[in-house]
Amino acid sequence: MKDLIRQRINNAVKKKFQIKDFECSLDVPDNNKFGDYSTNLAFALAKKTKKSPKEIAEAIALEMAKIKDFQKVEVAGGGFINFFINPAILEKAVGEILKAKRKYGSRAINQKNNKSKKQKTMVEFLSANPTGPMTLGNGRGGFSGDTLSNVLALSGHNIFREYYINDAGNQVKEVLSKSVKKALGIDLKIEEGEELYGGAYIEEIARKIKKEKGIEWVAKTHSRVGVLAAKIILQNLIKKDVKSFGIRYDNWLSEESLHKKGLLDKTWKILIKKNMVYEEEEAYWLKTTKYGDDKNRVIKTNEGNYTYLMGDIALLYDRFVLRKFDKVIVFVGADHHGYLGRWYAACEMLGIKKDRLVIIVMQIVRAIQSGEEVRMSKRKGTFITLREVVEDIGLDAARYFFISRDFNTHIDIDLDLAKEENNRNPVYYIQYASARMNSVLAKVRNHKRRITKHKKISNLNDQNSKYELDLIKKMLEWPGLISEIAGNFQVYKVANYAYELAGVFHRFYDNCRIIGDEREKERLLLIRASKIILESVLRVMGIEAKKKM
Repeated sequence: MKDLIRQRINNAVKKKFQIKDFECSLDVPDNNKFGDYSTNLAFALAKKTKKSPKEIAEAIALEMAKIKDFQKVEVAGGGFINFFINPAILEKAVGEILKAKRKYGSRAINQKNNKSKKQKTMVEFLSANPTGPMTLGNGRGGFSGDTLSNVLALSGHNIFREYYINDAGNQVKEVLSKSVKKALGIDLKIEEGEELYGGAYIEEIARKIKKEKGIEWVAKTHSRVGVLAAKIILQNLIKKDVKSFGIRYDNWLSEESLHKKGLLDKTWKILIKKNMVYEEEEAYWLKTTKYGDDKNRVIKTNEGNYTYLMGDIALLYDRFVLRKFDKVIVFVGADHHGYLGRWYAACEMLGIKKDRLVIIVMQIVRAIQSGEEVRMSKRKGTFITLREVVEDIGLDAARYFFISRDFNTHIDIDLDLAKEENNRNPVYYIQYASARMNSVLAKVRNHKRRITKHKKISNLNDQNSKYELDLIKKMLEWPGLISEIAGNFQVYKVANYAYELAGVFHRFYDNCRIIGDEREKERLLLIRASKIILESVLRVMGIEAKKKM
């Protein structure tokens, strides 16, 4: 519906003011007395047209009022345009939902209006270092990346999910190696201030390596100890958890494999050829300031060792140049914010437009219980792991709460609230709406015959149909929301929408008699359509649509 209204507005503006290049924001007012949709476009066009916002709004409203899609178009507040949808359009839309079913809102339904080819898009998310169990921060990236991938697939992207294994750096070859040796009681030199990994998982891995390779091999070998430990962590901890969380990947890419393929050397030669490198202070520097970075970066030491940045640039070359992705979206923690400038600069150096790389920076996640932050694992005496939180509150609750806030906002997950079985818990509230929908349909004997026999919603003008209208309007937001999130990547809006849709349905259910009412057939159709939309939303989030509770 939003896309349709924007199209109508665009046509009106082009006709009245001959303007083509403008952004049209369209909002759903909190109070429906201001319409079903509202725009402040007239204020944005005032400078271009040299007319007052009110004059612009009145001209657009006059043109839009001629369209049968709208019951009323009015100007308010000196330039806002409020749109009231014709109930006949809403009646028709319910039939469209029932016909399209789970494809409603997807590109498969809207492809007649969108002739662009499918964009080849990679989403890299979670990518926890193979040095230990996954943390709460990994959970935010994992569940957000999975949800965004689902949204983008619905919107028509050709999605490729990738996990990048950071297995070539010092954290694996030095720190993890030393951690295993220390756990086995092997004498080694630990630098002042050097922090090693510890806890039950390191001790377990150390015992496994000792059994497989022998203590002498561990004592005389260094980096390969860490590499082996990383493989065990990846296989026994990370991949096992990823599968249990319902997350799947199309590819697990090892950083070490980029080294073995010679991609770092190849990318280095490209940068040299492009005159992007200079030598100074016994090191080789990359001219990143030329492309917007705050300072130039060391890319290679005088001993010939590449810095971590070189691996990042080789990865960009691999994804954009060799594998030819149109767009790459990467989820990172807040501690990586300072890397953005050098990554975007590297893109420009390789001839890649930087807007093809999207870096989503996420703030921290905390687990809260009894009003206090939970830092330590009850079982293992180390940091609390993602697996423990998921086991505690359940996968559905975890998937919801981990995506429920804007990426710029930190998340406090109330473990007590997430386990409550009442309407205070948003996950329970949403799944209860699903259970109610299924319960009503199950109660109607031979409901398939009775529902499909009567396919039209009608008579939505009377006041008694307010709850029906509100429910239809909320359902019709879904296609526009898919398009919006595909553009701004704000997946928390999926969680918000699920909660809002459940709320509108509960109000409809509580205020409208269904079985035995004169509008029984229409209302059963509404429930069936609501079920289709809610299940689509929950499917995108990876949450179960409950049939009974």
